[in-house]
Amino acid sequence: MPVISWKMAEPPVVGNRYLALISYLPLKHFRAVPKFFQCTFEIQRQLRTLPGLIGYSLEAQPLVMQELAPHLGKSQFVRWTVGSQEIPLDWNSAKARITQS
Repeated sequence: MPVISWKMAEPPVVGNRYLALISYLPLKHFRAVPKFFQCTFEIQRQLRTLPGLIGYSLEAQPLVMQELAPHLGKSQFVRWTVGSQEIPLDWNSAKARITQS
């Protein structure tokens, strides 16, 4: 899946801190790819209506959904806080958090 670049839902308030989340959700089988893409579109729709969301970006595999659970390998989730000056988040530093966990 190509990178879906940063989508700003609302501008961050200078001086505020925000929760960041990165997830790693490997698919076990290629046959799950169509379901994965269908879920990706649903996830984006849900994100656009989430109150308090500053923004999001998707690369590879986004948030887990119950329908995909049987098709996923070992998933990882990492949460941390970021300052308003760090938004939009950098993919490389976010991915480094997955490897460090």
